[in-house]
Amino acid sequence: MTGEGVVVVVPAELETGFLLAGVETVATASAGEAVEALDRIVEEGLPGVVAVYEPFLAEAPSERRGVYDASIAPVVVPLPAGLEERDVESHWGRISAMLSRAVGYHITFGPEGPR
Repeated sequence: MTGEGVVVVVPAELETGFLLAGVETVATASAGEAVEALDRIVEEGLPGVVAVYEPFLAEAPSERRGVYDASIAPVVVPLPAGLEERDVESHWGRISAMLSRAVGYHITFGPEGPR
């Protein structure tokens, strides 16, 4: 990471879309490469957000995921793999968990969304 902001750690085939959006990227070919890249970024301790392709993050060793969950500089968040999951409750649950982690306060959502 070059400084404050957002960086995404994604498979190479997704990199172009993020680059076109002006986001700093780290393209990786496997979960192992993603973990190595994420470890380097977290070690730098720069402020910002690191969004990691969720399937890669899910394959990281549990002790590494604990380090990423505890990191506040940068904040590490999962980047959902796609829209195949149409379950509204899990969608709002995911958003609630990310907000809770980011602001330190649990927010609940009703069936229609946030209140």
